[in-house]
Amino acid sequence: GAGIAPLLLASALAGASLMGAEVLWFRFLRLFVLDTDSTFVVMLAVVLAGIGLGGMAAGSLCTRWARARGAPHAPRTPGAATRAAIVAAAACGIGLVLSYALFDPRWAGADWYIDAGSIAALSMGLMFPTAFASGALFTLLGQAVHEATGTDTQAVAWLTTANTVGAMLGATARITHRFELR
Repeated sequence: GAGIAPLLLASALAGASLMGAEVLWFRFLRLFVLDTDSTFVVMLAVVLAGIGLGGMAAGSLCTRWARARGAPHAPRTPGAATRAAIVAAAACGIGLVLSYALFDPRWAGADWYIDAGSIAALSMGLMFPTAFASGALFTLLGQAVHEATGTDTQAVAWLTTANTVGAMLGATARITHRFELR
């Protein structure tokens, strides 16, 4: 319904933002690492691990809310998931800005890297905080859609569709509007 439209828009914007950030992260890190398929796999693994662990953390929070209330998947108070999603969205933005501001390619001990461990360390510092917050955001938005609709399957379907469309648009925007790193 109309009550979930803002949540779906938030999911689409989150998908677009994270996909756009991934494109920029990967391009940025290529300035400091040997650009190979293995490098891409390591960087992608860090992003996916962050998203997954963030989702698990938020899912645990939602489960605790449900236990406190004695009902499956019910938050402690109406709108709690939406408020938590706002915090997670802010964490995504803050994490993104701070990770670039604090980035130092010498974290791993050199100026240029070819080994997976060093590439993973650089990727963790740059990408993981925002990816973690993004995973939490997606899960909390899912809980908020569930609160609004009362259905699990539709909530997941709508949220995933909105997020995926947003990611497609985010990737397209980054390709068509080539942002140069300076």
